[in-house]
Amino acid sequence: MTQKEGAGKPESKDGRTEITVAKIALVSAVAVAMIGVIGSALNVYLSSQAARAPVLTDSPAAEAPPPSPLPSGTAAPPSSTLLHDLKGDGNYFNGVAFSPDGQTLAGGEFTKVMLWRVSDGTLLSKLPGHSSSVQSVAFSPDGQTLVSGSKDIEVRRWRVRDGMRLYTLEEDGRTVAFITLSGDGSMAAAAYRDGTVKLSQVPSAPK
Repeated sequence: MTQKEGAGKPESKDGRTEITVAKIALVSAVAVAMIGVIGSALNVYLSSQAARAPVLTDSPAAEAPPPSPLPSGTAAPPSSTLLHDLKGDGNYFNGVAFSPDGQTLAGGEFTKVMLWRVSDGTLLSKLPGHSSSVQSVAFSPDGQTLVSGSKDIEVRRWRVRDGMRLYTLEEDGRTVAFITLSGDGSMAAAAYRDGTVKLSQVPSAPK
């Protein structure tokens, strides 16, 4: 038998090259397509994140609005004015009280009662005698006497014009926190540290 011409002839080198080029082109096309798909997905993701992010502006933060002006015809609230800076002996003060006519001010400074003239702040007198800090002071309705309550468990009554101690109103073993007199000066109410209040009849002050 005669072998046919060309049968079993090996593939040429140029043919193999064409096949290799075709494979490379196919792989490249697939890669480009995948890159496109990934890029599209990334753009969608970034767009969704940008939509959630707060919008930043270059404008400054809004300032608080100024307080509203007072209505027309309304006067501004008055401010206090310091008249006198009253001094004692350098100890702490507890209770203070004005006399009924407003001319005298009494204050409990440690174990003494201080009396000042309101008009010019002059210290008029010191009423010593308590053995512990004075907690409260109160004038009688006529302003001629005053009472003082102290931690020394005493309530004392004083004559204002000369600082004379008239008598001890109460002395029952309880610490006085606050003392006040009735409108006619006939009764004294004393509040105590033990949570009680004692109401007492007080004798008339000697002339």
